[in-house]
Amino acid sequence: YWRDWSSDVCSSDLYASRVGQVMEVLVEGVAKNQNLIKEGSSGRVWTGRSTCNRVVNFIDTTGRNYLGQFLMVKITGSTSLSLSGELVHDPEFAERNAGGVTYTSSYSSSEVVQ
Repeated sequence: YWRDWSSDVCSSDLYASRVGQVMEVLVEGVAKNQNLIKEGSSGRVWTGRSTCNRVVNFIDTTGRNYLGQFLMVKITGSTSLSLSGELVHDPEFAERNAGGVTYTSSYSSSEVVQ
């Protein structure tokens, strides 16, 4: 079987095409690598999967526990393995674009997984 690799699109190009989009993400937990946080800043990097099964990492500074929640994330960067983004903090925007998902803030900062 011969395959013409020159016609394939690299995964980095596919991921880069997502930059600027707002995607729904199921939060899987705190990211192992916290390098998205700039020195001197506070917050936590969370990781999850988009509806198209892409890994998405985003920063949150509120201290909330998002584990298991669906959130809207605006994609701001990409690598060949993952996407990075910003949490959409406008609940009305997030609910409008999430297909009926309602967002609540039922977790307190004391429930955040360390």
